[in-house]
Amino acid sequence: MITSARTSTPTARWRSAGRALATFRAAASGGCCGSASGSSSCGPSSTSSSGSASPPGRDPETGVVDYFSDAAWINGGSPTSGFLENGLHTKGFLVDFYGFFAGSALVDWIYMASMLLIGSALMLGILTRLAAMVGIAWMILFYTASALWPENNPVIDDHVIYAVALAGIAVVAAGRHLGFGRRWESLPLVGRHPVLR
Repeated sequence: MITSARTSTPTARWRSAGRALATFRAAASGGCCGSASGSSSCGPSSTSSSGSASPPGRDPETGVVDYFSDAAWINGGSPTSGFLENGLHTKGFLVDFYGFFAGSALVDWIYMASMLLIGSALMLGILTRLAAMVGIAWMILFYTASALWPENNPVIDDHVIYAVALAGIAVVAAGRHLGFGRRWESLPLVGRHPVLR
């Protein structure tokens, strides 16, 4: 009987991929493969048995992310504190500015609500100009928090590219062509307040 990778279940494939990723990370960081201790075994079990804690939300055996773990926002985790405490790559007064917001419940709610509203508006094609402008404002915040020169290319950066794409969506009113934009703009409220287009 011939067996192939196609006959395995999706869960088994994800676990296998998680183990491979954990092994790669351990090897890249010198965690077990080629370490000074001379240990020849390498894999997620050897790193987890050494007593080192795995990152929150990640299965220590497979390396697979559990999106509903204790670190998830729905279970009391903070979607912004990890980046604001550990991921800042900025300089000067901006370090203190962004660090001030780390762990704030209000910032978490503003961030998550705005991502939901911006994404929903852009997918539905309603409020596209307003959603694109708010999205550009977020890209500016992300850029100044993580991508300042000289560590990163100041032009070829994902935040810059997303901001340009959002500006294009706002200029061409993409929701009119690919969404509910025409119906939305025919509403009397939107007719009285053009900012809602």
